[in-house]
Amino acid sequence: MKKLLYILIFTLLVIGNWSLVICAASHAAYYYPQYWIGGTIQDPDAKATGMAVYFYEFLNKLQDGSGFAYGLAEKDKYLLNAGSTPMTDPFLFLGGTDYHVFIPNSNQADPANGYGADKVDVKLSRSGIDYANLVLTKGGGKIDGNYVFPPAPAAGPGAGIAYPPPLFDYIKFGNRIYQKALVEKGDKFIVPATPKILAKVQSELALKSGSLSIKINESGGPTPALTIGETKITNKELSASGVGAKSVNALSFSYDVPEENKLGEGVNTIKIYVENADGTATFEVATVTVMSGPASILGPVLTFPSPFSPTKDKTVTIQYTLSTAADIDVHIFSPTGEIVKKFILLSGQEGGNAGVNKITWDGVKPTGLTLGNAIYSGVVVSHAQGKILGKFMLSVVD
Repeated sequence: MKKLLYILIFTLLVIGNWSLVICAASHAAYYYPQYWIGGTIQDPDAKATGMAVYFYEFLNKLQDGSGFAYGLAEKDKYLLNAGSTPMTDPFLFLGGTDYHVFIPNSNQADPANGYGADKVDVKLSRSGIDYANLVLTKGGGKIDGNYVFPPAPAAGPGAGIAYPPPLFDYIKFGNRIYQKALVEKGDKFIVPATPKILAKVQSELALKSGSLSIKINESGGPTPALTIGETKITNKELSASGVGAKSVNALSFSYDVPEENKLGEGVNTIKIYVENADGTATFEVATVTVMSGPASILGPVLTFPSPFSPTKDKTVTIQYTLSTAADIDVHIFSPTGEIVKKFILLSGQEGGNAGVNKITWDGVKPTGLTLGNAIYSGVVVSHAQGKILGKFMLSVVD
């Protein structure tokens, strides 16, 4: 019967969107639910850093050390794992009960001259993370009007861990990954005035719901500063890994800049901002350039690999950078002037987009024959202007 009860409890925990950690000990194995409690600490005297924040349900279990979790305060915030000690009560943290957080007074001998934060109640939502804000004051640290000094905490899974800020896996504009290092060296990263912005960000802890924002030209630029909040970024993919709906540890999203918010001609900044569940923030700023006027090619037209072997390499890439989006035709000629390949590329799509474009070819002519060894020539043409924008050579050695 007891075994059946614990199987039922385990099932309830999994259904309730918990992430469980199995902690092996010399005599037993405990299940620790990873359920985060965090918040801010009003700390006018800057005393909070390093102080222990306690989470508990029953006062007697807090006092005898058998039923509490804790985390360490860091400046004006804290974060602790509510399951950072073995579950003495198998139904602990299933919700529907009042829990509490507080910071005991730092001076047990003379509490009036020590610092602490009085008890604050917490109701668990079973979402994976909940918040309770504390106020650190001189003479504080009371529970229902009385000073309480629990035993020194023993470290457990998640207790007092300092988590790094979220990290960006990538930022893209269309299908191009933003090249921060090249921009810092002075290269322009050219985008259309209404780009598609894509990004992926991950956290070792959990990402704070609602914290995602995109800020355009926050510190000045060719258009007024604009902030796009998370509610307007509708195309999102979340990865929760068992944590609740309020906290995810990976987020991918895309946002199409609409015509009414289009980027201005010149240099624009795109800042993507997101927070951890504990309030630790991270952001990346992409510096992009928008150009206007008739389309032109910036720099040379490149082909690679060079020389190209249709048999070994399979495909060759033709790369060029357009100042603005345009309908583009690419013609490749044999040494005798025969057109061996023609690309018709639409504005806004690969080959006709503002910025770097890459088109690939397998070296097979319209006749079905593969290119022979020779040096071929090519041109990139603006369809609207009827003008050659760039030329290139393609060396084939098979």
